[in-house]
Parts: sequence; C-alpha cells; structure tokens
Amino acid sequence: NRLARLSSTGVLDTAFAAAGGYGAPVEDLALLPDGRVLLAGDFGNFQNSPADGPIWRFFSGLPARPGTVQFASPLYVGNEGGTAAISVTRTGGSLGALTVGYSTVPGTATTADYTTTSGTLTWADGNSSAKTITIPITADFLNESTETFTVNLGQPLIGGALLGAAQQATVQIDPAVLTGFAAWQQTHFTSGELADANKSGPGAIFGTDSLTNLVKYALGLDPKVNTTTGVPVASSTANDWVFTYTRPSTTTEVTYAVEVSTDLVTWTTITPVFVSSASDIETWRALYSRASAAKVFFRLKVTKV
Repeated sequence: NRLARLSSTGVLDTAFAAAGGYGAPVEDLALLPDGRVLLAGDFGNFQNSPADGPIWRFFSGLPARPGTVQFASPLYVGNEGGTAAISVTRTGGSLGALTVGYSTVPGTATTADYTTTSGTLTWADGNSSAKTITIPITADFLNESTETFTVNLGQPLIGGALLGAAQQATVQIDPAVLTGFAAWQQTHFTSGELADANKSGPGAIFGTDSLTNLVKYALGLDPKVNTTTGVPVASSTANDWVFTYTRPSTTTEVTYAVEVSTDLVTWTTITPVFVSSASDIETWRALYSRASAAKVFFRLKVTKV
C-alpha cells in the first residue's frame, strides 16, 4: 500500500508488499550512512510480519551513500564587468555517477545585468569534488544600487543523490568602481546616452567640432561643448617648430604620442617634454627643428589602454 520496490531494470517486484488499512501512508524515508533505508509508515503488517512499530529498516540497500548536493553558500557576490563563481558541493558520499541541472532566475537584477546561464553539473562515480558555475556580470556603467538574482538547483537527473537544504543561492551584483574614462562618461552623459555607444563611446563624436569623446577626455574637455579652446596648438620660434598641448594631471587609461610629418603620408613620433602644471592642468611641448623642414604637420595621438 503506497510502497513499491523496483529492480535495477525498473521492473516492479510484485512479491514486495506492505498491507495496511485504507489510506495507510508512507510517512517518511531516510537513507542511512551504511546505505540502508529506514521507512516510517502506518501499516498493519509489513512483508507478512506484524507491525510492532511504525519504523522499519531494510537490510538490503546501497553499498554506500550517493551524497547530498547543494550550494556551498547561500550568497555570492559579483562585480560589474566580472563574473560570479558559484560553488556546488557533493558531501556525505560519492556512490554512483550524478548529474544535476541548474539555472539562473532574474530578481532585482534583470537579464540585462548578467548572462542568463543554465546547464548541468556532472560527477563521476566516486567523485565528490566541488563544481563551479561561472556567470558573467554585465558592465553597464550605470549609477545603480546593489541588485540580486538567484541560481536554482534542480532534482538530480542521473544518480540517487539528494538535494541539501541550500537549493537556491542569491547572487549580489555590486556596482563597478568607475575610474578613468568610464568615470568621465558617468559624469558627462545621461543613462540613455551611456547605453548608446554612438553617443558616449570613446570613438563617438557628440558635437560638431570633430573631436571624439576619448580625445576630449584626454584633453579635459566637455564632450557636449563645441570648442576650439584647450586643443593643441602649433607655433614657431627662430629655430623650431613648436607643438603644445595641455592635459589634466589626473587623466588615466590613455597614452599620448606626438607625431610629425612633412607630407601627411609618413609620420614620425617625437618625444614631448613637460613644461609646467597649474590647477591640475599640465602643459607639454614638442619641438621639431626648422632647419629640417620648411613646413611640418603635427598631430596628437591618444590611445585608450
């Protein structure tokens, strides 16, 4: 009554029977450390033996325990632009091969904040090492509060292991610590503009002065203001052609290179020298001998690193 035994091939064992009154239930089953099983139920008799008590112990069983599968921790943390590494353990036994499914579920963090991830974790017979689920976290560089989503374990697809209490883990996404160009973007663009690389990306030109966002960042200029002030200038002395540019002393993640050409075809890098600094603005200057060319062209090359 409400209890059956299957052979290893899945065939019903008709000789295995428990008799009881109408609706006599199986109250609980428990796997013991030695692989045997305890049964608690309301039976009048069991295998033709009087029911002296509500608990029975099966003498046949597994040679060992398959173990318990669960998350190693109920909470994990990932940073924008990085990954969240979720650990799943198999403890209390390692009998038999085992496969368990998992999947992510949105919370206050949506699928735009992380990569939807699902799949299976597989253990070989005798293997009880921890498995890792790696979930990429999106770097949107938006000014957001901490957000969360969850990862769920499914019932074992293959193998007799049981799920432990920690069947769901929460992943907390901490906002990225913005520095350099990303921090500059955050200061100058709206959330809608940040989501559009054609407006806020390093190679985008927001205004009509033909200067990219990366160049304006490197020169300490406002990307939304069309300007000729603060851009590099060329001049001359009696002996040299002079190229001068200014840059914020706090600028990071970019390199500066001054290049010179006499024909706009072949460019040569020349080394600028530091001139002065005032109010966190540095002045740099590069010289090219007038004796070497009657005319020259300068350009400042800015590279994001």
